[in-house]
Amino acid sequence: MTARRPPSPAKSKKLSKSFPKRHWLLLVFGLVILGGLTVFFGLQIRTDRTIAADKARFAQAEKDIYDISAEIVATVGEPVKVTKDKSCSRPNLKFEDGPLSCAVSIISYHGIDSVSEATNRFKDISSTIQNGWTLSETEVSNNISGNRKYEFEELVLDYEPLRDSQQIFEKYDSHIKSMRCVSSYNLYPSGLPPYGNYFKNTNTTLALAHSIGCSGSSSRSIY
Repeated sequence: MTARRPPSPAKSKKLSKSFPKRHWLLLVFGLVILGGLTVFFGLQIRTDRTIAADKARFAQAEKDIYDISAEIVATVGEPVKVTKDKSCSRPNLKFEDGPLSCAVSIISYHGIDSVSEATNRFKDISSTIQNGWTLSETEVSNNISGNRKYEFEELVLDYEPLRDSQQIFEKYDSHIKSMRCVSSYNLYPSGLPPYGNYFKNTNTTLALAHSIGCSGSSSRSIY
């Protein structure tokens, strides 16, 4: 077998003349543009999928919250007032810095006649929520400066003083990816402004505000 001879200088020169340098530059430029467009549309498709997944997560969280709220109403009765909230924010609102997070929640205001009734209402609501979600942690806060952890049976005792806008927080494990869900209870005099307007046509002396909501990080503002 005879080895192939390399093209003669004259032939190489002829090939170079048949495909000028400017054509090579145009070819390289075209490949760069094509590669850039491929990367751009690839990233756009990934972003669109991420946004769609985020919307689906929060739509599911909203549905879960509304379904549980309907079950709570069926168990303890209609509240005096209901407010709903859906929002997105960053830690630094002034400079719009930090990771974006979104949240959806419902707050229900119940008229209560006694601390014991409030305790029973709290237990009924908590039990209803736990039919669908798994309780992971409970905290009681007696003041703004700190939280103290209690066992479930001790919560009744902490309701008694009704001091410093006492709150109970329940944290739940959510089946929705990257989502945190919380149920909170706040017991206070029904005439306390600005919430007193909700109870001005009732004879109740106490108000139990119950909030249930889920929050999580999001690639774009959902709401």
